[in-house]
Amino acid sequence: MDKENIKFIEETQNALNTINEIIRLCYLEEEKYASHLQKLNSEYIYSGRNLLHYLVYRRYHSGELQSFLFKNGFSGQKNAEGNIMSSLIATKKLLALSLGQEVQLSTEPAVSLKMGQKILKKRTKSLLGDKKKKRHVRIMVTQPNTSAKDPNIVYDMMEKGMNTVRINCAHDDKDTWLQIINNTKTAMEKLDKKVTISMDLGGPKIRTGNITSGPKVVHLTPERDALGAVINPGVAILIKEGELFPDEEHNYIPVPEGMLNALDEGDVIKFYDTRDKTRELKVIEKENKLIWVHSYDSAYLQTGNELFIFKKNISFKIGEIPPLEQYIRLKKGDAIHIHKNRIDGLPAELDAEGNTLKPACISCTSQKVFNLVKKGEVILFDDGKISGIIEENTGDVLKVRITYAKESGAKLKADKGINFPESNLQLAGLTTKDKQDLDFVAKHADVVNMSFVNTATDVEDLLEALRNTHSDNEVGIILKIETMKGFKNIVKILLAAMQHKLVGVMIARGDLAVECGWENIGLVQKEMLRICHAAHIPAVWATQVMENLAKKGIPSRAEITDAVMAQHADCVMLNKGMYVNEAIELLDTILINIEKTRSDKRAFFKQIEDLEHP
Repeated sequence: MDKENIKFIEETQNALNTINEIIRLCYLEEEKYASHLQKLNSEYIYSGRNLLHYLVYRRYHSGELQSFLFKNGFSGQKNAEGNIMSSLIATKKLLALSLGQEVQLSTEPAVSLKMGQKILKKRTKSLLGDKKKKRHVRIMVTQPNTSAKDPNIVYDMMEKGMNTVRINCAHDDKDTWLQIINNTKTAMEKLDKKVTISMDLGGPKIRTGNITSGPKVVHLTPERDALGAVINPGVAILIKEGELFPDEEHNYIPVPEGMLNALDEGDVIKFYDTRDKTRELKVIEKENKLIWVHSYDSAYLQTGNELFIFKKNISFKIGEIPPLEQYIRLKKGDAIHIHKNRIDGLPAELDAEGNTLKPACISCTSQKVFNLVKKGEVILFDDGKISGIIEENTGDVLKVRITYAKESGAKLKADKGINFPESNLQLAGLTTKDKQDLDFVAKHADVVNMSFVNTATDVEDLLEALRNTHSDNEVGIILKIETMKGFKNIVKILLAAMQHKLVGVMIARGDLAVECGWENIGLVQKEMLRICHAAHIPAVWATQVMENLAKKGIPSRAEITDAVMAQHADCVMLNKGMYVNEAIELLDTILINIEKTRSDKRAFFKQIEDLEHP
């Protein structure tokens, strides 16, 4: 026998020994978690065991073993998360046969590839709605409060391809939620389509407190040269009354939809501003749902201002302008005090030379953190756009020094997230408000989304709270993993959740990225998907998917790539925005094309060949 054959036999035997050891450790892991497995809902017995097998496999399966298996034509267990034991047994059988050995196989049933896929598809349908033809990945869309007033909004989203409605209990009230739900049910009847209604509990999100709002006014200010000539006019955008403003970078003026349709490029709109000064707006461009106008004099417009187009004998009034949102501008080196008690945030008070007389201040929505964070720990604001170090914790005030903000200064606004990635925060998963909202959710929704799930205890609390609602409605649960603590505890979290009949996981990448670091979020979200699929639990890919398109109407290349990667999940979540229907349509097309290409790559490469060889 030559050296190559001897080497192959030795390597094959080593691989077989490794596979046998992994199988042995899988069964030991079952014994270790026996008390957890006994509590599982009968629907999840095999899924719970497969999850444990996957963990053992990931722990002990080496790259060297996988390289040998692939190189020699054996299965390398790639993409075998949902059927680990059956894949291990099949590999064991092939290795033993290649060595001419008898195979001793367990008679205990294991999840097959087909069975694992079938289980996941069934649960995805129950939790996230019926799939669309040619697309298995669902699309979840966060509803704006205007969906309560205008039933066409949710109808249009459903028609474009939405499978799951998401309502965030952190905003609006029960009357608004109920009207959105009723409009959803009406749209389902009209379209003969089943979507699921999911509702987010607000959770213990730590946010910045209030900053006093400014007046409800739009101020247009042309830029002039040294001689007073206009260099750049004041720019505003006319938008349909009731629409969400796409961004904070422009001045938006809400007007009746009929007026948008009546205006043409070149039209001149006259009005008296808040100071009774005669002013004009010139229509420069009509762009999709927006109309750009220029002002060549300083002008102040407010809600109810009457506008005139004398050329067409038309007049109309400005709709509700939101109050100017105030902010605190922070630069590297600045100080800011975070107060335990509710106060209105204020910028720093400076003297004539620019020296700080009194640092900026703002409150925090969670009083508990003041007992838990320490001097020297990092504090992050607004998904990491601003970072600082806690220089002192007096018990009532966190004195913070800013260590990072963009060079021109970053705007810190009210209701922005605060993270303490180095602090040991032990905040309960369910707040008092969450428990109150849960009564409504259990009666009216199909799914409850629990925010900031960090431990198995958080899940137990949710299941107990659901039992206390005494609702006949069998509500599914989606667990939002938003912290590194939640990620590290994911196995026990899932085992606790699998006591329930229908479970999903949302990978909330915003806060998670802040905590684990931008350099690690790719690996974390990839591993989260694998773990979920090992447990046959649907995973939702969330946070800022096609955000630019949904809000501004133009997608970035990066978010298109992100949408392509999202097809590895079972559902993709879009946030609300003026162009959300365009985002749904594009995401729908991307997901269909990816699934089509994945199932038959020949068609895709045939197109390339046709282009190369006309």
